[in-house]
Amino acid sequence: MPISPAKPDDFKPKSSTTVSAHIDLADSDSEEGTIKTPSRPSSASKPVLSQSQRLRNQAQETTTVLTSYLAQKASLDQKRVEQKDKRLEMQDLNAKVERAEKLLADPSLPMDKRQQLQDFILSTILT
Repeated sequence: MPISPAKPDDFKPKSSTTVSAHIDLADSDSEEGTIKTPSRPSSASKPVLSQSQRLRNQAQETTTVLTSYLAQKASLDQKRVEQKDKRLEMQDLNAKVERAEKLLADPSLPMDKRQQLQDFILSTILT
């Protein structure tokens, strides 16, 4: 079988490769016309993790996020319960004050009871 002569297409790369470079002529510290290639993080700076280690890390991160979320939600729920309790307490006190005011409107109420109701109303309003 005879060997055929080489054609110009035989020397062209089979796949395209792009190389980026930056020529910095304004930098006084470097030699004029030197080519600086962009720095890339070396593969040694990032350890290669196995799939199981990546999954463990992801599970740990998810657990941390969920724990934080649940703690915040519990805190908000507790604040809502406290606000509701205060609101109910205020409604109860308002109802008692209204009853005391109605009793004060009765002219037949003895003076000592009248004084007790007035003291109750004042102490309730001031607290």
